[in-house]
Amino acid sequence: MRLPVFIMSFAALLGVLGCRGGAMMSQATTRATLDMGAIEAQAAQILDFIEGRTDAPPTWTDPDDDKNLFWEGFRERHIFIADLKGKGCLTENNRGRLELRKCEDFGDAEDRNTAQRIMAQENRDRKTLYREVAHTHRDFGLSVTRVEQIYVMQRLVRATSGEICQLPKEPELIAQLKKTELGARLGDQCQPGAWVTIP
Repeated sequence: MRLPVFIMSFAALLGVLGCRGGAMMSQATTRATLDMGAIEAQAAQILDFIEGRTDAPPTWTDPDDDKNLFWEGFRERHIFIADLKGKGCLTENNRGRLELRKCEDFGDAEDRNTAQRIMAQENRDRKTLYREVAHTHRDFGLSVTRVEQIYVMQRLVRATSGEICQLPKEPELIAQLKKTELGARLGDQCQPGAWVTIP
């Protein structure tokens, strides 16, 4: 499935802002830094739409029903997913995926199967998004793992009380997290790879 053209626009913009052939290392570093800032801003825009913080879907230059359905699918699942995350039935791991846990709120096998189907579709779409973003920015050496990390950090700072999340395993990301309001609330629980209940 093709994703919105706006993803491509970041690479084009960075190509204009970046250095020419034979440039110094410091200029190349600036390009990479600008690229990461754009990816983080893009992730925030996407999650704002999915969570209903804005009614404006991620923008692209040409209307496309498949693209609309892709973003709307995320948004439609969000209410169901948020409810189950609040009950501890669904959790966020540190690869940007959902995991299903045993949960008393599942009335029967049908409820659990419904949750599994929705989780599977969500994880498939997240994987598609991460891969497409990394592919679009491959000239900058952006990996799928790094894109996953960006979305993990975004979702962590947005998580609501009672949600269960796995913290990043990378020490540098834990150091960043400790500087946030969430990190302060987690205190000594803020450890690489730890599963925590958001206070």
